[in-house]
Amino acid sequence: MLHKLYDYIKKISKNRILSLIILLIILGSLFIYYAENFPQHGQYGEINKSNKFVAFSGEVTAIYEDYFVLTYYNQIKNHDINVKSTTNVSLGDTVQIQGYFISPNTIQANIVVVSNSWDKSFVFYRSVFGLLILLIIFFRYWRFILNKFLFVRRI
Repeated sequence: MLHKLYDYIKKISKNRILSLIILLIILGSLFIYYAENFPQHGQYGEINKSNKFVAFSGEVTAIYEDYFVLTYYNQIKNHDINVKSTTNVSLGDTVQIQGYFISPNTIQANIVVVSNSWDKSFVFYRSVFGLLILLIIFFRYWRFILNKFLFVRRI
């Protein structure tokens, strides 16, 4: 079976292989660029505590009476910030904040958008269920011939 795969690879034109390598290099360079410049691509740029207005997102790690602790992640380490808000949040929720620094480690939130932690799981399970339905429908009308690596329409 491996010799058939090897023969198939030999038949592929060299131009296609060269095009694939060039596209993979371009894709890899875009990944590297995005990873190195991630904070600047946000709506309000990199978080800087000297700026008064900030906007970022993170995960709720502690809840108190008049504030909650938000952990946001950058490429180097995690940061904890106290957020003064009356918004109902739960541990593990992802929260997007827009507000002002009132002290070096405390923000008065003007806008708080909460994504509940169970929402992520619900979207994942719903997607898996949809994928299963799609595969059932696909393989009802198509079949796969393993030795030729070929999809053939069923009659």
